[in-house]
Amino acid sequence: MANASAWFALAGVLGGVTITGVLGLVTAALNHRWGEQSRISTYREQEGSAIRDQRREACHNYLVATNSFWQAIDQLNLSASHGE
Repeated sequence: MANASAWFALAGVLGGVTITGVLGLVTAALNHRWGEQSRISTYREQEGSAIRDQRREACHNYLVATNSFWQAIDQLNLSASHGE
């Protein structure tokens, strides 16, 4: 009878160690996957922000150039009208 109890105890201990090991591996795999998804999400947000900043700068430069052009045209018009 004592021999059977020892076998049951050994099976219980080995089963517990196996279950704990499997749960540890599953947890590690899920944490790795979630970390990778977080990294990809952060990268995409930074990339989108950089693209928006580039577009904003291009629009700003276009508006500055357009404003300079119209100011030059207005200055030419004023100097031409004063010369008449």
